[in-house]
Amino acid sequence: MNRARVFAGALSLPEEDRLELVAELLASSPPPEVLREGSKGLAEVIAERIESVRSGKTKPIPARQALTRLRRPKSSR
Repeated sequence: MNRARVFAGALSLPEEDRLELVAELLASSPPPEVLREGSKGLAEVIAERIESVRSGKTKPIPARQALTRLRRPKSSR
């Protein structure tokens, strides 16, 4: 079964079932690098990103625009 088919099936589930599925999937995966021992702490990463925006190095975009980009298929990003 391919990922697109699984995703489409998951979207057809009731909201509570989708949330439970998300929790199960997250529990089945290793933690993101930022949460692993020996890596930078989450607070440090957040502070670096805030400084990047404040200094002008990174230009933020509105949340709607970011969500629209994320919802596009990877091939068209």
